[in-house]
Amino acid sequence: MAECGIGPADLTDDYINREQLAALDAHPLITIGVHTRTHPDLRYCSDSELDDELAGAKEILESWVEHTVDTLAYPFGDTDARVRRAAKSAGYTRAYVTEKPNWRSHVPMYGRLDIPRVDLSGEVRRMRRRERKDAAAGETTRPS
Repeated sequence: MAECGIGPADLTDDYINREQLAALDAHPLITIGVHTRTHPDLRYCSDSELDDELAGAKEILESWVEHTVDTLAYPFGDTDARVRRAAKSAGYTRAYVTEKPNWRSHVPMYGRLDIPRVDLSGEVRRMRRRERKDAAAGETTRPS
């Protein structure tokens, strides 16, 4: 990164800070959960890497929010039986997969460690396009 003239602050300046995390964590409708340390596809991690990604990330987040964190969202929404066993062993009681076409064929058992979540990024893009279109239409039809 330094060779390119980019530092960590340049890459993370829009991340939330611990104060903002605490405010989100205090909201009754928000659950703070783990998304691993480095966002790998957990199915391809060694056992020690898997433990570090799941238990290590959980430990760090718990120290930041000062309470137990038992929710996980798998990176890319992908999991398998070994990853679910590791998640359970690390102390997670709920974990989320991303709902994809035919996702059930990839998750042989539906349980608390493979709950489907819906990726909203497509909906957000559609909303933003509609807002831009409405704003542009408002500019051209506004009375003078």
